[in-house]
Amino acid sequence: MTRVLLVDTQVNDSLKPLYERLVSRGSSLGCNIRWHADLSFDDYSCSDVIVLQHPCDALGFPDRRILGARLLNRFERLCIAQDVGAPVAPFASPPTLDLARDLFDIWGAENIVFKADWSFRRKGVFLWKRGTDLVLPSTYAPGADIFMPTLLDDPATYKVDLFCGNVIACRRVPTPPIHDPRFHDDSAPSDLLETQDWAASFAEALGSMLLSFGTGYFGIDFMRVGTKYWIVEINSCGVGRMNTWVRWPAAYIDRYADVLHNWSCQIVTVPTISESLAACRRRFNPAGVGSSRHRGTSS
Repeated sequence: MTRVLLVDTQVNDSLKPLYERLVSRGSSLGCNIRWHADLSFDDYSCSDVIVLQHPCDALGFPDRRILGARLLNRFERLCIAQDVGAPVAPFASPPTLDLARDLFDIWGAENIVFKADWSFRRKGVFLWKRGTDLVLPSTYAPGADIFMPTLLDDPATYKVDLFCGNVIACRRVPTPPIHDPRFHDDSAPSDLLETQDWAASFAEALGSMLLSFGTGYFGIDFMRVGTKYWIVEINSCGVGRMNTWVRWPAAYIDRYADVLHNWSCQIVTVPTISESLAACRRRFNPAGVGSSRHRGTSS
């Protein structure tokens, strides 16, 4: 029986009984799931694979099979989605902000969205208007921060959570338009959706590709234009458990256990930390330090 250890360095008292529900659900399925609040505890070696529920420093365990260490940045995750043919919205990460100005003409846009690699819940996301200077709270990071044209049809965000390409649950967040003063507020409640097929055609391929870079649990943010859903973001910076687990335990906790159980037979495909790092270097820095990582799509 595969032994799966979930490590959550930010666990709080409200999450502990939810983790026990996850463990119980896994046990009823015949899956050995445990959880702990510390990656460096003594018996970590008693697991076959470690899944980080929130990213933490795992580089000290180079020979361990660990998922969730966040070895890919925002730009790189979108590049990988593009590689497998997923419907990614136009994006770019030019070497300089001066060159980024060309994107207004390339995309025929009056407004462009800037997303910092470190952004979280729309913090670090800014609207850049043609003919103005982009004022940022931190230094621009080419090859990590990204630019996208604004998608105007429907400002809502459609979120799909997956583990190794297996859909766990979907929800709709009624995000205000980016030019709305309420955009950076985080108070709008989301709605659970029936499982959608937005990711069905590429979920398995994307999950397999991300797995080779040490990513297990990831979330895809879509925005709708007409009848088509475009990927605007891929998150691999932790399991969104603070709100979803409390509101929808059957959809998120029980389904997560089901997916872990069904997936556990594939443990041999999980890379070690050192193997994941090597895959990142091969894909995004094949020529060594200083090679170009600044690409994207302009169509």
